[in-house]
Amino acid sequence: MMEKTVEDINPTKKRFTLEVPAEILEQRITDALKDIGRSVKLPGFRPGRAPLSLLEKRYGKEVETDVLQKAIPEYYLKAIREANVVPVMPPVFEGYDFKRKEPLKLTFTVEIRPEIENLDYQGLKVEDEPVEVTDEDIERTIERLQTEKSSYESIKDDIVRDDDLVVVDYEIVEEEQNVTGQFIKIGSDIIPQEISDALKGKKVDDPFEVRATFPDEYINKNLSGKTLTLKGSIREIRRLKKAELTDDFAKELGYDDMERLREAVREGIVKVKEELIENKQKVSIIEQLLQRHDFDLPEGLVSHELNMLVHEQKRLKPDADEEKLREELKEKARKNVKT
Repeated sequence: MMEKTVEDINPTKKRFTLEVPAEILEQRITDALKDIGRSVKLPGFRPGRAPLSLLEKRYGKEVETDVLQKAIPEYYLKAIREANVVPVMPPVFEGYDFKRKEPLKLTFTVEIRPEIENLDYQGLKVEDEPVEVTDEDIERTIERLQTEKSSYESIKDDIVRDDDLVVVDYEIVEEEQNVTGQFIKIGSDIIPQEISDALKGKKVDDPFEVRATFPDEYINKNLSGKTLTLKGSIREIRRLKKAELTDDFAKELGYDDMERLREAVREGIVKVKEELIENKQKVSIIEQLLQRHDFDLPEGLVSHELNMLVHEQKRLKPDADEEKLREELKEKARKNVKT
């Protein structure tokens, strides 16, 4: 039987001290050594006949480590279940003491959620908002569905227009680099405007030459910040053919006709807007409760949240001073954890 003591360090942190009986671990070590003995071949002994003392000498330390690696998490989980504790962060092991044929002693701390008693809901104000769905809301959703069901078709006898998808082969003159089969969306913000302008009005097989400046943040880092000459030809022009908004279109989406589809879209928009309003109301209630009640926070959880916020800001602004960010985001981290 495991012995356990639980100490309250503060309202959100507990220290556990465990003692696992020596006979439990010794039995597991012995069983593991016997399992090895059934299959291992040792000089002078048939499989399964090697004495336990020899197995102990050869494999004892390895088996001991394996048994401990399994026993420590097992008894950690058993201890927190028995104590009816739900940690909010992984445990911090302060150490363990183990010697053969002596109990295993473990000490670790865990952080838990604070117990908040006597929440005062009296007088909380929640703003109720009407749900409005306009014809424009419905048509925007229908257009999105239409685009999803549309496809590009190859154009043979027309010129390149805005929003066309153009397949080109070209050489980057200054880099002496050839590129084949590249897709370019005309008017896209991803590519320099000069390239779209040079391709518009041309037909399949027409040549083109353009000098374009690639921005510093361009996705292809080999080209970013450079002004380069692209010289090539148009292999193919593809144009988006929008799906027709007919009853057959509605049936493809699982509805009898366009009227039923529009009804379903309206219901879906209502549901989404209701959920947004409900979430907004919940946030309002939480913020009002936080103003009324103060309580201790698990510092490990606050530290973890702060690290996440700082990491995100460093990703957006790599040159930002980390210590300054930590100071600026400290209160936000605490608020996030409270919420």
